[in-house]
Amino acid sequence: MLRNRSNLRPSNLRPWISGLALSAFAAVTTITNHSAATTGPEDSVPKSILAIPTTGNYYAPYIFVVDKSDRSLEIWKQTRPTPTTFEITRVQSHPADLGKNAGDKIAEGDHKTPEGIYFLLEKLEGSGLDFKLYGNRAYTTNYPNLFDVIDGKTGSGIWLHAVPDDVPLTRGSRGCVVVRNDVVVTLDPYIQLGKTPIVISDKIEPRPFKEFQAEQARLQSWLDSWRAAWATKDLDTYMSF
Repeated sequence: MLRNRSNLRPSNLRPWISGLALSAFAAVTTITNHSAATTGPEDSVPKSILAIPTTGNYYAPYIFVVDKSDRSLEIWKQTRPTPTTFEITRVQSHPADLGKNAGDKIAEGDHKTPEGIYFLLEKLEGSGLDFKLYGNRAYTTNYPNLFDVIDGKTGSGIWLHAVPDDVPLTRGSRGCVVVRNDVVVTLDPYIQLGKTPIVISDKIEPRPFKEFQAEQARLQSWLDSWRAAWATKDLDTYMSF
């Protein structure tokens, strides 16, 4: 009964599923940004962020954003100081190392860092972790995710981890996202295992707040219409989504 099956390819579904996952049906009236001076432009947020949940238990209140071209790891948070306003703030920004080879990860052993939305699943540290390779701490991810599997991508063991202080942060990893030891030990307060996403992109473009607000409103309208079609049993309209 599915119509327009060509529109159901992973490449077409990704933007909507990403929005569904990260918006949490956010209803927004006013947007403000109170980032510190060291966090970059005060009138923009990464395009890979549409909204960050401020309530509920399904997703965490922080998002990790990796820009491969800029070789950086950022942590963003959204708060709601009043019922009709919210703030999006860049909490931390750190240099990061990535896979030795450029491009999206395709296969086992290609030493590339994957691009997509992943989740931090497990924390590894202590005697079970090889300090020379991973530093003091590592967080595993769910690569390959569903989209990667559909796309036929292979490989595993993509982590967010550290390296010893005597290892240059430009060495290149086997595909992991790598930060300094003094950074990785500060990440725990921002991570809820299984719930905190890490969004990895080749390049993160900034989105002006007006565009950000308009895109969020557009998605909210889309979700409301979709939900209304289901509630009223308007099958034709529901299937058009």
